[in-house]
Amino acid sequence: MLIEHGNRYDDWNIVSHDALRAVRSALTRRESPPPMRTVAGSELVVGVMNDLKRQYAFIDLLKPENEAAIPLLAVLDPGVLGQRKKLARLARQASRTRVPREDGGAPEERDLISGEAESPESHLLREAQELLGTSDDEIGAREHLRSWWEVYRAGRAEDRREQLRRLRKALQCNVRAQHETFAVDEESPRYLRPAEALAARGFRVVVFGHTHLAKRVPLLGGAALYLNTGTWAELMRIPDAVLSDSAAGDSILAELVEAVSDNQLDPWRTLIPTFARIELEGDTLVSADVFRFEEDGRVNPVGPRL
Repeated sequence: MLIEHGNRYDDWNIVSHDALRAVRSALTRRESPPPMRTVAGSELVVGVMNDLKRQYAFIDLLKPENEAAIPLLAVLDPGVLGQRKKLARLARQASRTRVPREDGGAPEERDLISGEAESPESHLLREAQELLGTSDDEIGAREHLRSWWEVYRAGRAEDRREQLRRLRKALQCNVRAQHETFAVDEESPRYLRPAEALAARGFRVVVFGHTHLAKRVPLLGGAALYLNTGTWAELMRIPDAVLSDSAAGDSILAELVEAVSDNQLDPWRTLIPTFARIELEGDTLVSADVFRFEEDGRVNPVGPRL
């Protein structure tokens, strides 16, 4: 089996370990450190997310971030989109980071902890471009365009009911992405592709973390297994009634918006304590799965949906 954190394949978190070692070496000698490329993901957290979390505690709990948390935030506080230039710069920084990688997604440069970034058509860059008002041709994904148009109109609406109506439409544009986020048997190609490549090299079980989402996906037609251990941090999601055409969706969304505005998150967040358990007898794999601690103390395999 192979166990690794998984951020090696995240285009927002590329770290040059050779450069980092050089910086550490210089600092231990009280020398001026050599320049080192900053990490777009770290800049996003330090420069944007940390300030937002002080006012809106839900921002790093609600998943998925791009299809749920950001639209909700944009409606709650349209002024926060003043951060859009910084977001666009970081998205471009991530998309320009070209790391040659092998067919399986692993970086050719072994000092890097990440694989190649997505192309400039990546969803993060597309959304940043939309926030900046760039052309439709640069965005490409019709669902994202419709979603952000509804978010923009919601943020400008003075009537609260109209805001919520537009926000619900924006969230419904990305139902598929929100379903995949919490579907245990579906994983982003960003992580599934390298997991399959690793399985093709003989690993029966490949375990990642990093994404905070527990997963269990067969590889190579069932000959191997990909697991993600998830997180013991609390998570939030948009209720199914909001994403569907349920008549109760409007009132549920109104309750959610009021709660996150006041940081009253307890009824909306859930602790999902998951872990991977892999049993071996000598060199023989006996079993592998992702389990969850239940409130009554029992341990059960994770179901099809978190």
